Amino acid sequence: MISHQSIPKIIHQTWKDNHVPPNCIPLQRTWLTHHPDWEYRLWTDVDNRALISQYYAWFLPVYDAYPENIMRVDAVRYFILYHYGGLYVDLDFECLRPLEPLLVGKQVVIALEPSEHLQKFLDQQLCSFKHLLCNALMASQPKHPFWEWIFQNLISYQNACGPLNVAGPFMLTRAYNSFPQREKVTIESSARLCPITAEQNWHDILEDNAIHQRIAKTAYAIHHWHSTWSRKSNNLFQRLFQIMTEMINLLKKYGRNN
Repeated sequence: MISHQSIPKIIHQTWKDNHVPPNCIPLQRTWLTHHPDWEYRLWTDVDNRALISQYYAWFLPVYDAYPENIMRVDAVRYFILYHYGGLYVDLDFECLRPLEPLLVGKQVVIALEPSEHLQKFLDQQLCSFKHLLCNALMASQPKHPFWEWIFQNLISYQNACGPLNVAGPFMLTRAYNSFPQREKVTIESSARLCPITAEQNWHDILEDNAIHQRIAKTAYAIHHWHSTWSRKSNNLFQRLFQIMTEMINLLKKYGRNN
């Protein structure tokens, strides 16, 4: 039955309260401009917990026990898409044109992060993926089994190290890679939905006519990577990884000497 449904015309975004940061308001409006007949819902932290409490109480102990709020924000978006369907998109995303052409006939659509992000994590030995899924822009039919698979992975990784592994892109990528029905999930290119990296400055790109023209021609949306939590979390995650590596090396050295 799911394959005959369409992705509902609902845009979901989240913020801690109803006061959207000023630098995100123009970006928020681009989604309304390009999707004038879509329903729009801004979810607050209170709304998010209420959804889990009312409909997914089995997950509430895990949700409340997360040590960082970003983990709750990451996790709840999967439940929102499962429950209502539609498009989830972070507030620091800009819409360039209607997304309907990318969603027609699809069950689940998830964007890829730029390859530069994946290479950075590979260089730091933080992952071994061949691709990295972005959980900042996802669309789905309601009640899709992929999200039920995600829920299982949220349980499995609830005590993992760092937001990326607990409920973020690393968890999402692992879950997709192990999902038995991957043909039901469409992975959309970063060129169309995440054409710039977290290190790139959009104002600099505007001054580079060739890059700007390429993005304007192919991209449907742009992630501007306003979040600062990721840099802090990544630095902590990297330091913990380094400490663990040093401890393992010391234990190996100690074992050889004994």
